Amino acid sequence: MTKKEWLIILVMYFSFWAYLAIDKYKQKKMLEEAIKSQDELPKLSKGDRVITVAGIYGRVDEIKGQTIILEIDKEAKMEVSKNSILNKVV
Repeated sequence: MTKKEWLIILVMYFSFWAYLAIDKYKQKKMLEEAIKSQDELPKLSKGDRVITVAGIYGRVDEIKGQTIILEIDKEAKMEVSKNSILNKVV
């Protein structure tokens, strides 16, 4: 192999390495933001209308530790994790 071919291979290698390093940095930053936003969960109380990350609307019926019972309809209730609550609905 000539010097020119080796140079091309090295440039391709370092370009790929830089791409992976930048991608890993972005993923780490997104994960840190997600963890930070989990710490800022909305304060919930019985009767609040909420939306889950799955897009389900409901009213908080009961709060038990890390889970919440949502009243979806008059006779339909659902137990979800507190982490799955996206936001309060006004």
